[in-house]
Amino acid sequence: NKVKEIPYSEIQSVQKNLKVKMIELTRRLLKQQLQEQGCSQAEVDEVSNALDPNALTIGFARRFATYKRANLIFKDLKRLEKIVHNPERPVQFIFAGKAHPADVPGQEYIKEIYEISRRPEFRGKVIILENYDMNISSHMVAGVDVWLNNPRRPMEASGTSGQKVPINFGLNFSVLDGWWREGYNGKNGWVIGKDKDYPSQEVQDFEDANDFYNTLEETILPLYYQKENSDLTDNGLSQEWIEMAKESFRSNIAEYSMLRVVKDYTNKLYIPAITYGKKFRSKDGKQVINDYLSTRRFLQRNWKDICVQSFSFGDQYIEVGSNYDHYKTTPEHHVDFQVDDTIPGRVFEATSINADVNLYLGDLNPEQLRADLIETDTSTSENQNQFKVHPLKWGEKQFDGITRVTGEASSSDKNPKRWRLRITPRYEGLAHEQEFSLCTWL
Repeated sequence: NKVKEIPYSEIQSVQKNLKVKMIELTRRLLKQQLQEQGCSQAEVDEVSNALDPNALTIGFARRFATYKRANLIFKDLKRLEKIVHNPERPVQFIFAGKAHPADVPGQEYIKEIYEISRRPEFRGKVIILENYDMNISSHMVAGVDVWLNNPRRPMEASGTSGQKVPINFGLNFSVLDGWWREGYNGKNGWVIGKDKDYPSQEVQDFEDANDFYNTLEETILPLYYQKENSDLTDNGLSQEWIEMAKESFRSNIAEYSMLRVVKDYTNKLYIPAITYGKKFRSKDGKQVINDYLSTRRFLQRNWKDICVQSFSFGDQYIEVGSNYDHYKTTPEHHVDFQVDDTIPGRVFEATSINADVNLYLGDLNPEQLRADLIETDTSTSENQNQFKVHPLKWGEKQFDGITRVTGEASSSDKNPKRWRLRITPRYEGLAHEQEFSLCTWL
């Protein structure tokens, strides 16, 4: 938070220095490329004036996998040409990266961008560097004004390159996927496209490209070149731009750091695991281990015998359909499924439930099991990712293996909710209630 106290001029001075270093490296590497490709001396000399340190500079550097869509901004070349040649608000792009030797489509993306960069209307405005390495990467994440990341959502695993930009007071311009879906707060950068699923990749690419152009033209460039009604820093950038850069720094570098990762692993995984393991290393550890293993094996061996003989959920309920089968067979990972779609079992809709269920348990005993009513709410988007658990009471096991389970649960807002019956193991001291990986739904 102390970044708020740093003077604008100091941040801008460091930014400008890093940007100049990146441009110098880019010019040197670009000259080498052109010489190796047999270009004329005039073309090589032209590179000395390539890239303006005062122009908005956008960087894209990463593996050229097809889902990362390195060529997305070239969907409308006429519109892009107009953007890069705006005399009042110039913008320039630097690309770098490699494709896997077996990834021919990814290699074609590199070829496409290279060919565009050699066209007269984009020469000096779009640059792609060969032989991408750590040196190029470190200069780019430090020197660009804006870091571009436009993968096809929801394919991005993380996008860690963007996490390195804020420490240099750079800003991210990214799809809401990977880390940026969590890191973006509305004040520390910009987003490309919508946080939704699309009917096809073609529609998604078209909408995302159009949104890229609109945000760049209507939001990013006006802010970078803002002159009116704004206090300017010594180097010409508005204080609004520097404030956003400060927010990028403040909100991201502590959250997306290895220090935070190590703390989380320690507090959420290692310490609980060590604590859990202590009971197995106690003086009675051998007996604890034997009891744990024998119980787990017994439950696994007999779990399939559990079945519902009869049930009643009161006087006023209806059974409704479930989207679980569709969710289960969907080939892609989606983020828009509500919790209700991801839970199996028969679904009953009611304002309140008065459960009276007879279960056949075989050799299992009620003391080894728990029964719950699972409540979900599909009425609003705020509630679609929530569920509530309502424990039920077990009766005595009868001579024929039948056990009665009863209990009541009601909707807190008196509106109908969706209910399911779930049976899971019960064993004291489990690290997680699903540790035995056993579960039965009505």
